[in-house]
Amino acid sequence: MLTDAAGDVVELFALRPERVTVEPDAGGWPIAYRYSVGDRSVRLSAEEPRPEIVQIKTFHPLDDHYGLGCLGGAAGAIALH
Repeated sequence: MLTDAAGDVVELFALRPERVTVEPDAGGWPIAYRYSVGDRSVRLSAEEPRPEIVQIKTFHPLDDHYGLGCLGGAAGAIALH
């Protein structure tokens, strides 16, 4: 997310999901995300009042933090064909 001098959002960036890991608090809620490329890593806050990252995901009954990938629900049918 890129902001201007007033703090308003002016640009959004899509991050590669395989490079993002969740940092949960003691209760299991995400407080930050870590984006890693090679040996470099950046911590992105997920806490209020203005989170640095917004996660858009689909529902997965076994994985609350990462969700289900776009083709995950169709994986069985794709494997058959």
